[in-house]
Amino acid sequence: ASFITACAAFEFFCIFFSDATLLVRVWAVYPPTKLPRRALISVYGPIVIMKTGRIVNEIIEIVELHSILVGSQNSLSAGAVAWTLPCSKIEWFLATFDTA
Repeated sequence: ASFITACAAFEFFCIFFSDATLLVRVWAVYPPTKLPRRALISVYGPIVIMKTGRIVNEIIEIVELHSILVGSQNSLSAGAVAWTLPCSKIEWFLATFDTA
């Protein structure tokens, strides 16, 4: 169960950090040192809020996945149960708007 949880966590965070290229592109176009405070908050605020929400959701999802894996007979049935959790759907929703 621990190995599968670690693999799932690695996959979640690899996807998250590959999506973080948006932040690098925004950083290059709008350097924070050259923006007024109001523009800085309006440009970087939604990105930071979305990334923070995704990290929190992914941590909750990994913890719930691990608890399902510990009580499950095999990883396939645990994955099917984990897919019905709200965390999975929230992650898809947040990922859609985070990379847009």
